[in-house]
Amino acid sequence: MRVGISGTHGTGKTTLAQALCAHVPGHVVADEPYWLLEAEGYEFGFPPSPEDYRALLARSARSLSSLPLLPAVVFDRTPLDYLAYMAATAADLPGEAGAAALRPAFASLDLLVITLITPETEQVLLAAEMPGLRAAMNDVLLELVYDDPLDAWGGYPGAGAERAARRPARGGPCRAEPDPAPKPRHPVVPAHPLRRTAEAHPAR
Repeated sequence: MRVGISGTHGTGKTTLAQALCAHVPGHVVADEPYWLLEAEGYEFGFPPSPEDYRALLARSARSLSSLPLLPAVVFDRTPLDYLAYMAATAADLPGEAGAAALRPAFASLDLLVITLITPETEQVLLAAEMPGLRAAMNDVLLELVYDDPLDAWGGYPGAGAERAARRPARGGPCRAEPDPAPKPRHPVVPAHPLRRTAEAHPAR
């Protein structure tokens, strides 16, 4: 199974990815786009610039789409993360050409897991750098998952006003509900964040 895990920084994505691989035989955690780019000589700013997020977005999409598609990989971050950071920092999202490049990346996943901050989980999460950015990205991520403005990842079951009516309040838990409408191209599962060491960089 190919699993992608998305969420704002400090919500336990790496811990969850490692736990999944420890419990599902044969699965490995893919290197994060941040580390891949850094190994390739890319120099990030702090905080990351819009150019940094665009580079991470492209590298993440390339990681998911690289052939041959390995069947047992857990991706710690997906392009959805960098789209949410871009939107949270008022950077322009990709146009149709960029969206078309993202669709094969998301289509390669069997499962997309979202680690959201909720009032309950916020009580156990360790403090992270840039808490304002973390909260803003968390809110934008939820909006992106439901609205799918690039028509790239399928979203939750349901569409239009019906789907919007089920959207939880900001900061509230996100649940997929039974729906007779066509299912998304791959499941999107909200996950509760796990307690972990705070991440030192929002792009990682």
